[in-house]
Amino acid sequence: MSTQQQREEPSEEISESLVAGYLARHPDFFANHPNLLSEIQLSHNCGSAVSLIEHQVEALRAQNRQLRNKLMELVDVARDNDRTNERLHRLSVALLGSSGPEETVGTLNDSLREVFGADAVTLRIFGDPDNDTLGPYRVARDDLALVPFVEFFRNPKPQCGRLKPAQLEYLFGDRAAEIKSAALIPLAADEPLGFLAVGSCDAERFLLAMGTIFLARLGELIGYLLKPHVA
Repeated sequence: MSTQQQREEPSEEISESLVAGYLARHPDFFANHPNLLSEIQLSHNCGSAVSLIEHQVEALRAQNRQLRNKLMELVDVARDNDRTNERLHRLSVALLGSSGPEETVGTLNDSLREVFGADAVTLRIFGDPDNDTLGPYRVARDDLALVPFVEFFRNPKPQCGRLKPAQLEYLFGDRAAEIKSAALIPLAADEPLGFLAVGSCDAERFLLAMGTIFLARLGELIGYLLKPHVA
């Protein structure tokens, strides 16, 4: 091998990291050598080879599809929130128009079924079951039937999803097997007054991960409406 050939050969092998580092330090490299973009071949999922430009275009298209899908998801969520807000408004107007506690409870039950499509509704108010006002809906705080709800009472926030068998049995009785998902809503008016259970035969109606802000507002409204009558 001649001395000239030895001088032309690189003294060390060029590694991928060296190339990557060089390109990172010279971001205008391909702008100065545009012909290389069409010559560089990348393997494709289908087994064929594509140029770097084609690869970048496809990557941008995929990113655009992801962004478009995300945007549509956000639009759907916004529309669903608008519908829920409208339903809550209608329910609030109906409840505020009630003339007494019994009518309030009746309106609540009817509206949840008609406006929100509930299949079952159960209201429980903490207090003496022998009280003449809302007696059928009252339950003593220390009633053993409430043991399955201890965790819910410790963290009194709306909860959605599949209830435990004991909870279903207590809340919905003979219809327990029909209820596939439900929402537990604490009735709050400075202090817990009780809770509302809304059941659905649709397992997807009340999902564990769904937002609960509207349910919390509903619980507060019902709590303040019933507070003067449950002391």
